[in-house]
Amino acid sequence: MKLLLIGLTLLSIVLSHESFAQNQAVEMTTEQNSVNEVVLHQLELIYGEYYESQVLNNPEQIQFFTDFYERCEFIPVEEAPSDIDNISTLSIKDKYNPDEITHDYIDSFDESPFIVLKYQFNFYNETDLYYKIYDTNTALKINKL
Repeated sequence: MKLLLIGLTLLSIVLSHESFAQNQAVEMTTEQNSVNEVVLHQLELIYGEYYESQVLNNPEQIQFFTDFYERCEFIPVEEAPSDIDNISTLSIKDKYNPDEITHDYIDSFDESPFIVLKYQFNFYNETDLYYKIYDTNTALKINKL
């Protein structure tokens, strides 16, 4: 009887651990899908009518921008170095959709409509990069490779 109880206890531990691992995998997949959706949406806005030919037919480019986007985070400007450039000093990628892709010149920040990928960054930075987001209290931190 004791062996049966020990066996059942071990089995329940193994099954609960496996279930936990599966749940974590689903959460990671869901998070990755969310990042992919954001990246694809931003690229669609940037490329406009050229989205299919310039983006969807180029999975390497999608992965490149997804990897870059995952290195970006928004932080309070107080947590950034004091001498950072304003993002308005960067060129933007407006070649394909110039009517939609412009500098924002905002004074309050909302992450959801902000198009990180429209700016001409150094994508291969070996140190963390920081940019103040226009006239807001937010900075963009691009983590080093």
